[in-house]
Amino acid sequence: MLYNTNKVLTLQGIIECPFSRAAKMMLYERNLEFQCTTNAMYAWPVVINEKECYRGILAIFNKFSDSKEHTAMQWIFWSIYEFWFRACEIIFQERFCIQLRISNSPSIKKLREGRMKLNKELINLEHYMKNRTYLLGNFMTKADILLASMISFVDYLSEIEWNKYDFVQNWYRLLKSRPSFDFILHEKLFSTTASPHYSKIDF
Repeated sequence: MLYNTNKVLTLQGIIECPFSRAAKMMLYERNLEFQCTTNAMYAWPVVINEKECYRGILAIFNKFSDSKEHTAMQWIFWSIYEFWFRACEIIFQERFCIQLRISNSPSIKKLREGRMKLNKELINLEHYMKNRTYLLGNFMTKADILLASMISFVDYLSEIEWNKYDFVQNWYRLLKSRPSFDFILHEKLFSTTASPHYSKIDF
């Protein structure tokens, strides 16, 4: 059952977090009125109303997504643990290591490992998307929202060679064309300039 409310929700999160982006996109897709505030204390997004608080993207998805989307959980876990933590996050942290105060220079070894893992997962995803419009077929789910939010970070950094992944690119175009994705295309990560095609839907 979809969540219905006449109250304005509060979404706490940070721009540099793919889970915050996914939470914001989910609320947009559900036509819910909400306001955004920055809260660096939490590593995951938080949605608050007058009486309840939902911490983390899994809790937010569970509350605000369609109950029919339960089959998306396999893709949710893959996106979080394989695609983000073992690939994208490594690249993201190393590329922004100075701003994140991790070190004074990126680790070439870690960057190489992250990029190899990213390319491996994109190859698998390309094969999977060959005969599909969205991850679960012909309709968008929370799994598409989460994965697209993660891809937006590495795409911002020009870490994806899109000419190698036609089917993934077609899928990503669909997500980029949605009104709920528009804010992502205008967010700036630290002081780094986005890739030339980042804000373009037809790229």
